[in-house]
Amino acid sequence: MLQSITVSNIAVVSRLEVDFYGGFTTLTGETGAGKSLLIDALNLVLGGRGQVSLIRQGMQDASVTAVFDITTYQDLQAHLHAIGFQQDDPSLMIRRSITKDGRTKCFINDVPISVNGLKDVGEYLIEIHGQFDRLLMPTHHRLVLDEFGALDTFVALTKTAYADWQDTLKKMKDTKASILKNQENRDYLIYCLDELQKINPAVQEEERLLEKRSFLMHHEKIKSSLQGALEELQDKGSVVQSFHTAYRILKNGNVDGILDHLLKNIDDSLSLTQETIESLKSTYRDFGAGDEETSLETIEQRLSALRFLAKKHRCTVDDLVSLLEKFRHEASSLENAGGMIQGLEADERKTRACYEKAASELSHQREVVSQHLKISVEKELAPLKLPATFFVKLTPLPENQWSEHGMETVEFFVTTNPGEAPGPLSKIASGGELSRFMLALKVALNQKSHVPTIIFDEIDTGLGGAVADAMGKRLKELSQTTQVVAITHSPQMAAYADHHYLVAKHLEEGRMQTRIQQLAEDDKREEELARMLAGETITPEAKAAAAVLLKDTRS
Repeated sequence: MLQSITVSNIAVVSRLEVDFYGGFTTLTGETGAGKSLLIDALNLVLGGRGQVSLIRQGMQDASVTAVFDITTYQDLQAHLHAIGFQQDDPSLMIRRSITKDGRTKCFINDVPISVNGLKDVGEYLIEIHGQFDRLLMPTHHRLVLDEFGALDTFVALTKTAYADWQDTLKKMKDTKASILKNQENRDYLIYCLDELQKINPAVQEEERLLEKRSFLMHHEKIKSSLQGALEELQDKGSVVQSFHTAYRILKNGNVDGILDHLLKNIDDSLSLTQETIESLKSTYRDFGAGDEETSLETIEQRLSALRFLAKKHRCTVDDLVSLLEKFRHEASSLENAGGMIQGLEADERKTRACYEKAASELSHQREVVSQHLKISVEKELAPLKLPATFFVKLTPLPENQWSEHGMETVEFFVTTNPGEAPGPLSKIASGGELSRFMLALKVALNQKSHVPTIIFDEIDTGLGGAVADAMGKRLKELSQTTQVVAITHSPQMAAYADHHYLVAKHLEEGRMQTRIQQLAEDDKREEELARMLAGETITPEAKAAAAVLLKDTRS
């Protein structure tokens, strides 16, 4: 429940403090006195757009502070706990300020919160309705019906099923398009695949070929050096023959083993030299082999072929391996295209069936709920002096217009005169009738989803006499379970209020100021009601009528 609001530097308000109470409260005053400023201030503190134009001329900033009693509102307490606010005190204080440069600050119990976070909290606290409320807009009727029937679960299931169906449908369409494109390029794909398979590139093949080419490019030089070394070691007068001769000479002169160590050294050197000669021979034989597979010409041809294909496909030689696998996969997909499409089509039919089942159940629930809403609204219309018939029209949509919201449109239809065909609420009803339809809808909704405070902004415009009296009586009844605040020009409606506030502008220190005064005494209330009845000049007859009006609403 709204307990108080403090406004600073908003439009013609320098500073304003107002206490509110439970039950039915009305605010009255001359046109232009500033009654709508209360709506602007509340919108600001509930997370609405912070317009710099609201700041009082000459001031650098403006602020609004509202205090609420949330003792019995467990949903709000749970939400506050979920977003990190520990709410032990029954009072909740919300403060918001805006500055000339467009900056805004929001606080809950002096703890900062974002504007969006404040807006979420505000939805638990107050609903504000005007004469042409969104409840009456055709685009909003589906939301009204679903809210009235508490169809959240059915709506969520339909939304999820629709998303799954659309995802599968898109995947099927994309795959079909890809296969079609590949089929159009099938001949080229097969040609490229055959070309790559014939050359059959290997991983890091270019690097190995370059190494082998470098080796073969120096083949003759290496072979010649091997041959020369063998000739030096094997021909007459070679080192081997010299070792043999030296060994014989030393052996003949070895007395008492004095030269044994020298003989051993020569013998070791001879063995090592002979091993070196055999190794040279083996290597020379290898270089002498004329293997076509390892020829320089063959390697050059292989490198040229690999690089040509890499250039053709705009990739590196190393990428040819993965490209070959890609072509193989695409070719396989073409061969298995029928099976893939059949599988995807089966998935699409399955998810479509799930959506149709969820949406059909939602449609059924809406049909059932629409009858309950019809009864609830018509029940409210009778005491509001509006003998109208209310309908909820559910119109099936063609398949291409199905959506996450279901398979039908929802619109409210009415007949306000017997014998007339029903028509859209927004086109058939007059301004005064729309106000009563809106109130009837709001009362019906409030029975399902209770909001602690409802504010009605001049919903009585265009009404008078018995109709305004009936609307005041219904708001009075509504206030038994919900705090109701109404801004009104109707004396009949104002007379039903438990608490009556007068909004007026005064010239103070050369500037206009808006003040709000609570009319607690009956004589002050009678005077304001008389003004509302008679206009600028209050006559004794108007005062007498006001007294009777006030007395009648209390009986």
